[in-house]
Amino acid sequence: MKASALLATLAALLATPLAAQAPPATLLYATQGGTPAFDGDPSGGNPFATAFIEALGQGAGDDRATLTNSGGGQRPDLAGAPAALDLKPSGKAIALVIVFADYGDDQGLSSLPGAAFDAARVSAALKRAGYDASLAIVGSRAEYLDRLVQFNRQSGTADEALLYTTGHGMEAGGNVWMIPPEFDPADQSSALEPRAIRVAGLGGELKAGRRNQVFYAGCRDNPLGF
Repeated sequence: MKASALLATLAALLATPLAAQAPPATLLYATQGGTPAFDGDPSGGNPFATAFIEALGQGAGDDRATLTNSGGGQRPDLAGAPAALDLKPSGKAIALVIVFADYGDDQGLSSLPGAAFDAARVSAALKRAGYDASLAIVGSRAEYLDRLVQFNRQSGTADEALLYTTGHGMEAGGNVWMIPPEFDPADQSSALEPRAIRVAGLGGELKAGRRNQVFYAGCRDNPLGF
């Protein structure tokens, strides 16, 4: 290639704007570290889900106080939230509510009817608020990850992406883990990474251009002793 052509190609590359990087996701927890979540709300579900729905129904403003006052014997961890937390959508906003609920009540893992109940009402509230929201109640780790990959692709063309998730969970080894139905709690000889879902990694799957948020509504204690 001649020098003049090479310079022209280089100039064209420099003139092409780089694709904007997605902002890092905010990760918010329904409970503090080391504590469980409860289905202690009078409506039958988790009090954090009720507070989340209430915040979505409010006008524009800071939703931090509403989420913090969810009560029910648990206290949300909003340490990662921005100074002004606003759940109202702006522009093209998509949401995925994805939960584990049916554990078959074997291997010591009880099913979570409250998770399915909350998933339905949170999804409906997100739609009312203006999100293009979808609901997935999944039965395995592989199904969860497949659905997450789909949402990743969708989020790349959105202004805002919100993920709300729950199921059996625990905090071990400095990480919070979602436990899928096929998980065997009696097997403590294997690493958690290929068997469970690390909650801190979920935010990396959101690629919206303006705002990405993850809300984890499960437990952060360690009843299985890992």
